[in-house]
Amino acid sequence: MPSNSSNNKPEWYQRALDTHCEERTVDVDNCKINYATWGEVGKLGIV
Repeated sequence: MPSNSSNNKPEWYQRALDTHCEERTVDVDNCKINYATWGEVGKLGIV
């Protein structure tokens, strides 16, 4: 059975968790939608 110790996280996983995101909000038909973005504006991304 895997241990739940925080020391067992892969390095890439911890780096991803530590990466700063920018939180934004957009209004669509009077419905507020919150989302987060990572990386530089104008560069390719994924959803």
